[in-house]
Amino acid sequence: MTTHAAGQTQKLNLPPGSLVHIGQRLVDAPRLTVVEYADDAYSCRELTGDLDEVLKTPRLFPDKKSVLWLNVDGIHEAKTVEAIGKAFSLHPLIREDVMNAELRPKLDEYDDCIFIVVKMLDYDAKEEQIVVEQLSMVLGDGFVLTFQERVGDVFEAVRSRIRDNAGRVRKMGADYLAYRLLDAIVDHYFVALEALSEMVDELEVRLAGTPSKVNADELHTLRREALFLRKSIAPARELLGTLARIEDPALITPAAGPYLKDIYDHVVQVSESVEHTREVLASMLDIYHASLSNKMSEVMKVLSIVTAIFIPLSFIAGVYGMNFEHMPELKEPLAYPLVLLAMLLTGSAIAWYTKRKRWW
Repeated sequence: MTTHAAGQTQKLNLPPGSLVHIGQRLVDAPRLTVVEYADDAYSCRELTGDLDEVLKTPRLFPDKKSVLWLNVDGIHEAKTVEAIGKAFSLHPLIREDVMNAELRPKLDEYDDCIFIVVKMLDYDAKEEQIVVEQLSMVLGDGFVLTFQERVGDVFEAVRSRIRDNAGRVRKMGADYLAYRLLDAIVDHYFVALEALSEMVDELEVRLAGTPSKVNADELHTLRREALFLRKSIAPARELLGTLARIEDPALITPAAGPYLKDIYDHVVQVSESVEHTREVLASMLDIYHASLSNKMSEVMKVLSIVTAIFIPLSFIAGVYGMNFEHMPELKEPLAYPLVLLAMLLTGSAIAWYTKRKRWW
């Protein structure tokens, strides 16, 4: 919370649309990659040099009604965002939001484009943790812009289908490309959820077998991961539902509508699965606390039985340990062994009684 608040204070007293980077700088310099395609044409290239000049004519196939996908890795450089904003006539608020890596997932409709912010999740098997990255997307007439915090994403399958002309992606418009990108993001929600579910299942088996070997920190860590997933996916569910209901033929064609509704169904499914996982973790935490209480009860029961056995023995020892001058039993030759025998019988009787009552 403190980190987020500190980042937002950089924009105090600045007018709306000010280009200030909020978040961590994850690359040294932005990298711009342009993929342009039509049914019978394809190009993939990296933009270098003077962006203002390069972006004046970003298309290689202007006569083919091609779809252009500009991907930016690195959002910290204001001049890069400004150049792209001018080239594609982006609203100043879009340019501002692109540089803020701490936005809540959302969807904003503008006159000539749709702006989407989502969290892109993946599972790092080496580090055994869920990795998050913010993705900003602009869907316009014939183009899609994506802005990422770092190099590397979940879109390699989409790039491959475009390059190999597989499926219908090169036969459809920019709205279908946006669908494919969002679908890849939602698919990796399932990957992250599956990884979390496997960890939860493994911990659940250990908890059912030997609760004493389960660390409470493990449960709390998994609960935080589940909460993190929920905070990332629940807003995405809202915005994808809104996207599926948009009726703007210039941006969302009727042919792409069913696909967007399909993504919404998927994100609803993963959202419900996250809620189920959170409920399972809550139940596991209750079981863990109950096992601790049972263990403490067992300890207290043993201590109570030991106390019940030794209290009468302590009483007998205390009576004969009193320093009175006249105690008839002290002069009896068999007094000592008889007292020991009485103490033994008393302790044995109490132990037998508690055992018969199934107190231990």
